Amino acid sequence: MATHRINHHGPDDSLDNVVEQHASKRLKKIQEEQAKAYERGHHHSGLPRFFMNLVVIVAVVLMIMMMFWK
Repeated sequence: MATHRINHHGPDDSLDNVVEQHASKRLKKIQEEQAKAYERGHHHSGLPRFFMNLVVIVAVVLMIMMMFWK
């Protein structure tokens, strides 16, 4: 059996194209939103980062001091 593609050139084609275009636009929009969320989530800087680093450094120094304190 040979398989062949049936070409439809009726009103269903225009509906399919509209649906496909809409889906493509929606997918592109979702991908852009996800990319923006990812970019925003990974740029930590400024005052909160400074305090976080300060707390980590103080904790490490205290741990080292307690190891050698007698």
